[in-house]
Amino acid sequence: MKNKYYRHFNFFDIDKEENFDKSRLTLLKNFKVQQQTKINTCGPCCALAVLNYYGDFRFSEMQLAKIMKTRPWPYGTELFDFIAGLKSVIDEKHQYQIISSIDFENERNKDGLIFPKFRNFKSFVLKYLKEGMPIIVENIDDGGHYKVLIGYDEDAKIQQRIC
Repeated sequence: MKNKYYRHFNFFDIDKEENFDKSRLTLLKNFKVQQQTKINTCGPCCALAVLNYYGDFRFSEMQLAKIMKTRPWPYGTELFDFIAGLKSVIDEKHQYQIISSIDFENERNKDGLIFPKFRNFKSFVLKYLKEGMPIIVENIDDGGHYKVLIGYDEDAKIQQRIC
């Protein structure tokens, strides 16, 4: 990268990045990330980032934590409470499509997996990203953590098994 003193890309304004091949990148543009302010609020923080992406600025991280019944560390936000909390903020002006693993309970394979192969998960992710929808995922490894998927890089060398 010429004329740069840093090695990180500006994904918010990715179109302005020089020397970056965007042809194999599916990315939601102008997604503002949020930094969680408490150790147990990764779920509400992810929800806040997604709501803000859609122009919904009605809530703070702590308000969403209360709505989602977030518990003190080491517990955080249970998936059922997370989904119920998101559904409770829908009103006439703010309509959201909320799809969760709960909706796929009858589609699990014999091993309990919704996405038995990485390519199945990749197809799901690309479908929604191409429709302009961020995807909140809960990683249950290491005790659990919510994250927002805003892009997929076809050239990424690291792939992990998704359960």
